[in-house]
Amino acid sequence: MRVRKSDVRRVSTPSHRVIPGKRRLSRPDFSLAVGLLLALLSTPAGADSPRFGDTVTFMVGAMDHRGKGSVASTREDLPIDRLTFGDLGLGDDTGIIWATFKWQFAEDLQLKLGYSRFDTSGFRTATASGNFDGIEWEGGAVLTSNLDMHFYIAELNWDFYKGEKSIFGAGFGLHAADFDFDLLVEVFGSASGPGRNDLILIGDEEASALAPMPNLSLSGGYKIAEEVYVEARAGYLSLSYDRYDGSLLSVLGSVEWRAWENVGLGAAYQYVDVAVDVEGRTSAERYDLQFHGPVVYVSVGF
Repeated sequence: MRVRKSDVRRVSTPSHRVIPGKRRLSRPDFSLAVGLLLALLSTPAGADSPRFGDTVTFMVGAMDHRGKGSVASTREDLPIDRLTFGDLGLGDDTGIIWATFKWQFAEDLQLKLGYSRFDTSGFRTATASGNFDGIEWEGGAVLTSNLDMHFYIAELNWDFYKGEKSIFGAGFGLHAADFDFDLLVEVFGSASGPGRNDLILIGDEEASALAPMPNLSLSGGYKIAEEVYVEARAGYLSLSYDRYDGSLLSVLGSVEWRAWENVGLGAAYQYVDVAVDVEGRTSAERYDLQFHGPVVYVSVGF
């Protein structure tokens, strides 16, 4: 993970890097590994598969998602104050883009790369006092905010069962959520003489964090007609180490119609739940966000 702060009231925390121990391969081990890799790559991809027989598939679409949750960032001398979507006036319509790349590089092995982006802005007059990263305000302050989250998937999937019309698989990979949150706090005052109410800046803060987490998944697919394939996939893992504590759940169900030989149309429903806590020496951050909604996409396979 990395945590970035704006130049205003910046809190820097040391980065930690864990380098796992390495084991040097002997020549027999290396030769065996190369032989296995060549054997896998020489296996005809997609053979006898209920999928559409593509080796490479590109999918791109648009999302109409709903979001909810809370964000928080505070100094050690202040209580943690979770700001919800309602507190900030953030709109719940957050989906923007969805894209996936699949490579069936062996008969039972598939590499998947995925990307989703969520973005929403808010404007709200605070009804109570609060704080964010050292900025404090009372009720009546004006809060202007923007939340931008990028969600990435890199996963290797193994089809452990393959029937005439159905497939079941298990996967392991890396899922990551990249947060960017901006908060502008202003109050009404007479900055330009009596009789005028102007917004006076109290503080402007940015919080950003990248939360990469390993992820385990299960998937299943079924060909309900010659040109129609349905699939469901769910991945989850919870991890706690050093100053970081987090969990990530992603679920996707889809149906695709291969309308033409290499081009298909699809619809899906996606749910993402990510919770990340970062404990610094003088600060604490909390991200607890959920997004869910439909996806429509076009696929191209070869």
